[in-house]
Amino acid sequence: MENPVIVSVLLKDGVDQNTFVSSFDSVSEVELHDLVESLVSLVVLKVEKSYLPTLRSNSSVKEVEDPDIVIEPLAYPSEPSDLVITGKTVGWTPTNTSSRGDSNLSLQHYYDNDSLIRTTSDAQFIGNEVFGETSFEDSSTIDQGSHTFRNKYNGEHVDIVIAELATTPNASENHGETHPDFRKHDDSSVYRWNKVNWGITNNNQTGGDPLFGSHGLKSLSVAIGLNSGYGKKSNGYIIYSSGGSTVSELNAIKTWHDNKSVNPTTGLKNPTIVTYEFGYNSTMFEYAIKIDDIVSITGPSGTTNRPDGGWGTDFTPFINLHMIPRKLLDPIDSNWYWVMTFPRQGTGHRSSTFKTATEQLWDAGITIVESGGNLSHTYANEDDEDDYYCTISGTTTLYQFTGWNPISMIRSMTTTANWYPHYNYDAAGINKCISTAAGANSEHNPTLDGYSSRGPGVDLIGRGNSTWCAGDSSDNTYADGVKWGTFGGNSSSMPSIAGKLACIAEKFYIKNNAWPTPDQLKNAAISESRPSMVFQETADWSNVPSASDTDIDGSRSSTTNNLEIVTGRLHSYIYDQAGTPNRQTFINAKGYNREQTYKKRPTSGVLFPRPSKFKISRPQDPYA
Repeated sequence: MENPVIVSVLLKDGVDQNTFVSSFDSVSEVELHDLVESLVSLVVLKVEKSYLPTLRSNSSVKEVEDPDIVIEPLAYPSEPSDLVITGKTVGWTPTNTSSRGDSNLSLQHYYDNDSLIRTTSDAQFIGNEVFGETSFEDSSTIDQGSHTFRNKYNGEHVDIVIAELATTPNASENHGETHPDFRKHDDSSVYRWNKVNWGITNNNQTGGDPLFGSHGLKSLSVAIGLNSGYGKKSNGYIIYSSGGSTVSELNAIKTWHDNKSVNPTTGLKNPTIVTYEFGYNSTMFEYAIKIDDIVSITGPSGTTNRPDGGWGTDFTPFINLHMIPRKLLDPIDSNWYWVMTFPRQGTGHRSSTFKTATEQLWDAGITIVESGGNLSHTYANEDDEDDYYCTISGTTTLYQFTGWNPISMIRSMTTTANWYPHYNYDAAGINKCISTAAGANSEHNPTLDGYSSRGPGVDLIGRGNSTWCAGDSSDNTYADGVKWGTFGGNSSSMPSIAGKLACIAEKFYIKNNAWPTPDQLKNAAISESRPSMVFQETADWSNVPSASDTDIDGSRSSTTNNLEIVTGRLHSYIYDQAGTPNRQTFINAKGYNREQTYKKRPTSGVLFPRPSKFKISRPQDPYA
């Protein structure tokens, strides 16, 4: 044969392999290459290329596969080596300005991976006390040992955009451009922030507009900081409010993303992760109705009717549906009442323009990280939010809240039958985003921060109050001559998650030679999360006292009663889980599962849950 090819031949049903091959004994253009006896109805032949049309026309042949084409093996990116950071303490040291700020790693490095192991024994718990929100349990809550942090995936080639769409940049924060937290890990002369002309007001950073504002500086640090975040090889960007429409600002992000150049190292465009560092007042509760006026409550599993004698002192049916009662001081009759609060209702309960814009970014390949806010609002996924509601009958007293802080309260009447407690005005809870809550930087009480939004709509939990980060102009200067500070709120939780998402995205790229879609990244992060949060109920809801009872405190803050709504004061603290999935964002730094073994755990004593109480001063230690 002058030009032979190897072909696979599929025989028609009932044709015997040997008989078929024997039929070509006198045909010089055909030779048996492999009878493949175990594969019925198939043979592999060596055939003169010019004879292929004749072979295909053979009455016994169903199909002749085109000649094999040698395909070059797909070259996957090589595994990166570990990024190693040595000689660090872990914790929060705002008052210890005699030390170097860059000697400290944020607490998320200790909690959210399996790399760091406690090296000192003097600290019973690492981190924040939580109940005071900003106070430590004692002086030993920082692990002063010399730690080594290592992680193979650090978000290389991933672009993280901090969407500061409620703030503007400020030249007083220009020191952020030389802050060591933003340096390249292997070249201290190179910084990983980037300036962009976003094409909207306040955002021509290449033309002289400042890059940093206070909030944006800290947000970016928590996401990509060498000491503060997980995206230690990621690229950082910030976009600010243009003084116009949020939709215009989101359009600027999508336009920039769509027009990215191909990265010559990967042969692909860099993926984009955006954190929404803003929210809407409409997300908070806007209305309240007395518990006694609610005739039934409904959830996915059915309806519970008010008992003949009223709800009495047992509010557990509400708690079981993630509805948190609060006490309200009536501005007219000056009486206290137990109430249920509700966000904006009706077809306009969610901003359709903002939702649509967010979904279009997601569909374009941009991963969105969003929160429900810092007003302890509960929310559900958009597919489920209509399954939860309270029903009234006839005409009922309605309390409506306006303003931000101070808050105004108006009493009127309503005949609207069904009221929905788990609506959300912004993007949190929609399918095309990653909805988040803020978790405490605490081993002493590893629960949600009291201000955080929560509920069954949450996808992932990040790190909130007391997260170590680059300092703004008002923060202390440390012994290294650099300003360091702390950050909090869901403003901190979202970038803490974004940095870990960048690591997970890089891992996906290394394993698949392709960047994950937003859906794939969301699912991967949820799969890698850990149930490391421990939730404690605020109260024994089966036996509540009168709303006027002074024992109803539950406060974990020195200034805020977490169940009170009073004219002039904005309520913002609850500690009930309210159906929040226990998914703390986590990085498997060592590449294998060491669930619950990555740091010291108690070996004796009573573990969670702790007994619930209404009047909470200082709960018993969870490991006592």
